[in-house]
Amino acid sequence: MPFVHLLSATLFAQLLAAAAIGDFTNPQDAASKVIEERSPQRGKQGARPNPAAPGLQVSSVAISPVMTVWGVGGVLQWPPRVQVTDVPAPNPWPAAPVAPAPAAPAPNPWPAAPVAPAPAAPLAAAAPAVPVPPAVQQPARIQGPTVMTQAQEVMCRRFPDIIGDGSGHMKVYKEPTALQIDCWTTASIDGANGRIQNDGIWVKIKDDQSSCFINELEIQDKDYQSKVKYCAPPRHWVGVIQEQYNRQDCYTCPSLDCQSSNLGAGRYVDVDCFTNGEAAGGNRTWYKSHKQNCFYPGAIFVERGWLGTPGSRCVS
Repeated sequence: MPFVHLLSATLFAQLLAAAAIGDFTNPQDAASKVIEERSPQRGKQGARPNPAAPGLQVSSVAISPVMTVWGVGGVLQWPPRVQVTDVPAPNPWPAAPVAPAPAAPAPNPWPAAPVAPAPAAPLAAAAPAVPVPPAVQQPARIQGPTVMTQAQEVMCRRFPDIIGDGSGHMKVYKEPTALQIDCWTTASIDGANGRIQNDGIWVKIKDDQSSCFINELEIQDKDYQSKVKYCAPPRHWVGVIQEQYNRQDCYTCPSLDCQSSNLGAGRYVDVDCFTNGEAAGGNRTWYKSHKQNCFYPGAIFVERGWLGTPGSRCVS
């Protein structure tokens, strides 16, 4: 704010000194006295200037946290309010020039020539192959209850009896062998044909993926029934061929015109079921073989020589 006249520094000092020593109880009196002493128009000792007279005009002096002095043509505050603004000093060194960014290269209108691949390194000579020895076959692991066969030769049969065609037996054990058992059962054919030394109890053996039967007299273990349960005997139907036939000719269909093959010798044939076909020897009944998908003409069998449990009609 502009001022017409400002009090001198000496006036400020005198005002502060008067207030500090306590010469005046009223700060306005102290200011008036100082101003009177400094006024050029002061009259006699102790006289106050005429307020109407031109010259120095005194209104008030406030000695407080901010002292206000009414002086000549304006107001003076203490302590003075100074607003300081940080002004950065000018940089005496000019900024270094910035190089412009390089321009992008123009695209090549001609395609790059193909690069031939580097030749592969020669392969090292392979080491000679080492022959691998053949794997040694290990016996199948036995799981579950087992029995031991007798010292003599033991035959494991397809059915729990002693009668049938040449394939009636499946496997022969010529020395004592531990075998896994599945269950025990009775003979599939009544009478002597289902017994060994009048014993008709048989043990079912699990032999790899198939099964067969051994008479209980041919095993060493006598407490096997406490290890496994009873199971029903399988159905076994056996036909007896008449004496004049010495071949087991089996036909691919129930007709003498179909192709036939000899399945063996002997008078006992295992069959599963029966069906009707072309008449042979005045008999239209044909019997399906248990071993293969072929048929025997009914005229070759002894009419009353059938053994075991008869089968039913074949399902085509």
